Order: sequence, then C-alpha cells, then structure tokens
Amino acid sequence: MKISSPSDYVSYLAVGFSAVSLLLSYRYYAGNTRLSTFAEVFVNLYSDETRRNRYTVRSQKNEFSRLKQDPKHLLPSDVEDAGRYVSSTYDRVGFFVSHNKRLTDEYLKWQGDVILEMWEILGPWIEGPWRDENLDAVRVRRPNATPLEVSRIYSNYFEWLKDRAKEREDKLLKQ
Repeated sequence: MKISSPSDYVSYLAVGFSAVSLLLSYRYYAGNTRLSTFAEVFVNLYSDETRRNRYTVRSQKNEFSRLKQDPKHLLPSDVEDAGRYVSSTYDRVGFFVSHNKRLTDEYLKWQGDVILEMWEILGPWIEGPWRDENLDAVRVRRPNATPLEVSRIYSNYFEWLKDRAKEREDKLLKQ
C-alpha cells in the first residue's frame, strides 16, 4: 500500500496507538485482576470468619487429635467445617506465595508459627480423611488414572506452606 499524503501517516499512527493502547489496557486489567484476587485472599485470612474458624479449630484440638488414634473417627460437622475453612484458606495463601520466594519468606516471618500450629492440629485430618476425599474426587474425574497420576493431580499448598515454615524454623534454631 502506497502512502500518498502526509495525512495517511496520521491514520497509520492512530491504528498503531490503538493497538498499543489495547495491549496496555489488557495488561493493566489482567494485573489488577491478579492483584485484586491476591488482596482478597489475604484480607480473607484476617476476616472475622477466619478468626472464628481458627478459634474453633484451636478449641476443638482434641477432636482432631482423636484422628491420630482412630482414623475413622467422624468429626462433628461444625468442627469439620471450621477445619475445611482454615485449611482452604491456607491452601489459597500457599498457592499465591509459592510463586514468589521473597513473598513466601516475608509471609512466613509474619505467620509461620500460626501455620505450624494449624498444621499440628489439622495435619492428621488433612493427611487422612480429607486427602482421601479429594483423591476420590480425582479418581471419579479420571477413572483410568494410575495412583501416581492421581497423587500428582491433587496438590496441597497448605502442606507446602507448613514445610517451608518448618524449614525456616529449623534454620533459625541452628543459628
């Protein structure tokens, strides 16, 4: 295509600016959406509902510890709901911070002791009945998957957070 006059440059320049503007607005929107979701997860971590559920988990510690002796022990529904809420909250936080080592380190300085405390209480339940329930859900979706494939599909970022908090604590104790 031949440009016949200087005014043709203006239309090409306008098309170029439009494309750049569209690209920048998309990147801005996508970045803000991620930031918004990230902020929502952290605000949820310190909401009244999360505090109430953490309190329930702490006050019902004996119910969760009974799972160590009897893996088939059924938790009262309100206690199980509180455990699910707290576990899911830390799972979401773990997912977000796992992508950034510096953010993980800062978060663990701030909340590592709470993560270890909650895992100490909830761990037997998460590693037992709740994990089995999640693995069963994967098996329903993927009936031909091998046990190894099923375990790869299921991820637990709360457990990942616990492992990082434990590593940090061990490192601090060696100093």
